[in-house]
Amino acid sequence: MDYDSFLKTDELRLGDTGAGIERTLVELNQRLALHPLMREFEAARTAHIEADVRTVRDAVGDTFAAAPGMNKRRKHQLRALHHRLVKWDFAKIREAVALAGLAGTIELPEALHIHDVCGGKGIVALYAAHLRQQLGLEVGGTCWELNPEREGSHEVIREQWFPGVPVEFQVASVESAVLEKRDGRTADVLAKHACGWLTDKVFERAGEAEQAVRARTVAVMTCCHSLLTGNESFWPTEMPMEERLQIAKAADPHKSPPAYERDVLGVVSRRVIDTLRARRLNGYVEEGLPFNRECNRNHVIIQQPA
Repeated sequence: MDYDSFLKTDELRLGDTGAGIERTLVELNQRLALHPLMREFEAARTAHIEADVRTVRDAVGDTFAAAPGMNKRRKHQLRALHHRLVKWDFAKIREAVALAGLAGTIELPEALHIHDVCGGKGIVALYAAHLRQQLGLEVGGTCWELNPEREGSHEVIREQWFPGVPVEFQVASVESAVLEKRDGRTADVLAKHACGWLTDKVFERAGEAEQAVRARTVAVMTCCHSLLTGNESFWPTEMPMEERLQIAKAADPHKSPPAYERDVLGVVSRRVIDTLRARRLNGYVEEGLPFNRECNRNHVIIQQPA
């Protein structure tokens, strides 16, 4: 991404009408050359993403239809889970397949194990593994999730809509997840709900594996930047804590913010934070989806260790 596009220089308010951190954002980019680490969404990817979304939709169904004779409790459970999978015009499916697509996870020809970290119900691994199966590619996966209450939902989703997809559920924190190759297979580490500082923990944990069993690719779709503490290792050491927290807060505007805070300051703040992360990791940032009012979770940090 070029300098002006990265900073939205035609719209960023450097004067008195700004929020007060705009010059800090500009100075960081000038000093550290962050903009080359950011890649814009490629419109040519849209058709591929939507084709993958359609494949997952075919498995899940656009609407829920209860099987004849299904008891009311089971029907209610499945209808509620189905709603969570398809709501917001399939936005969560779109995020998951965009993340896996940018990581190269879906079409990698060799046998693969997918680690879905902070996985919730494990839909990233389930969707990516299902797509690989449709291509006849060998796959297994693990959903690593701290909340044990999510396991029941994971099992129901897998049994109801993805019965042949070999993704297991493991109750574990990011710090205790074993993000390594399995059974001689290549491993990819994906995360879509690693909020705030957990994004950095995912990369840290994956990098702790011995070289021989290290993952091929680590890719995280970032979110909840406002949960950052300011103590993360990607921040420049000389940067005051106050400025770190101001940028983190600006990256996640409150619900229904003014257009400038949402579409300019929020976007640029997220870009600066995530390229700072990528710079430390020797990685890069891709826009997984085009930004709009309904989709601000579109940054994917990608690291492919040597």
